[in-house]
Amino acid sequence: MRKPSRSVLPHAIRNPACRHPANEGGKALSSVNHIFASWAFLVNESLLWFSLVAAMFSSPQVIKWLRGHLQWFDRAVGALLIGLAVKVAAS
Repeated sequence: MRKPSRSVLPHAIRNPACRHPANEGGKALSSVNHIFASWAFLVNESLLWFSLVAAMFSSPQVIKWLRGHLQWFDRAVGALLIGLAVKVAAS
């Protein structure tokens, strides 16, 4: 009789070279690693991007420039929204 394994993980996960159907010869483990690596890259990239944007918009020079040009920005966004409303109403 075989001794029970001490590991909690199934044999297919403990041994990537195993040809168990749950492992498909190691392919399932590598795809999980690729998914996690892609997810980690996207999270870190987003964190870096939004940190840079927040740092840029909180600088005194940018805030001063935005306050001076905010009325033109509001007018441009308002014109775009009115144009979108006209397009929706016409359809």
